[in-house]
Amino acid sequence: MQTLFQFSSSDTWVVNHNYGYYPVTEVIVLLDGVYQTILPEDVVMNSENQLTITFTAPRAGFVRLK
Repeated sequence: MQTLFQFSSSDTWVVNHNYGYYPVTEVIVLLDGVYQTILPEDVVMNSENQLTITFTAPRAGFVRLK
């Protein structure tokens, strides 16, 4: 299973995925007009169904979960 979640500009993204397990997470943000995969400041697995991603500055983009 793979799911893509889109976010508007924010320094914290909360993803409610309801997978029932801790997924592989890929963060893709818009930097200088180009989408790029990055390592965010922090990724916390709140539970098997939710995670929180934190950035040093507001970012818009996507989270791909597998």
